[in-house]
Amino acid sequence: MKRFNWFVAILAVIVLFAVAWVLQPALAPFAVLPLLGMTALSANRETARKEGDVKSFPVYIATAIYKGSLVMLNSTGYLIPGADTSGCKFAGVAMESVTAAEAVASGTKWCKVYRKGVFYFAAQADLTQAKVGDLMYVYDDQTIAIVGTTTNDVVCGKLVEYGSASLGWVDIGDRVA
Repeated sequence: MKRFNWFVAILAVIVLFAVAWVLQPALAPFAVLPLLGMTALSANRETARKEGDVKSFPVYIATAIYKGSLVMLNSTGYLIPGADTSGCKFAGVAMESVTAAEAVASGTKWCKVYRKGVFYFAAQADLTQAKVGDLMYVYDDQTIAIVGTTTNDVVCGKLVEYGSASLGWVDIGDRVA
């Protein structure tokens, strides 16, 4: 009786994935292909894609998130309310609310977040028409701030329309200087 040849079995699986990729890219597990040493493209391909306007993030333990608030990811990757906090990254604007009671442990509750769009927020310091086009920073979960008025400078977007000295429209999808 012959022994089972693991090398041949693994090689057969690799060939199967390669054939599936050639015949229908959507059938192949995209993460495996770079491990196979694929070369640069020489033809079009269907690349896996997700819409980027709304994304869900896991909420930090015992944290309340209010619909319409600025939200950010803490250093462990969980969603928290916006604040001028070190080590955090701006995530977007909460599309829904989560109560602290629902988030019984980190990651047990998820919250949908707008990643793009233009939103109307209160400003911590005096806005002027001259600030249009400037980066805005997170002050708290409902307030934006201009440069030099926050400690940690967590960028949340660009001011695209002046509303008043205390209100402005911010494009949260544009966070590049």
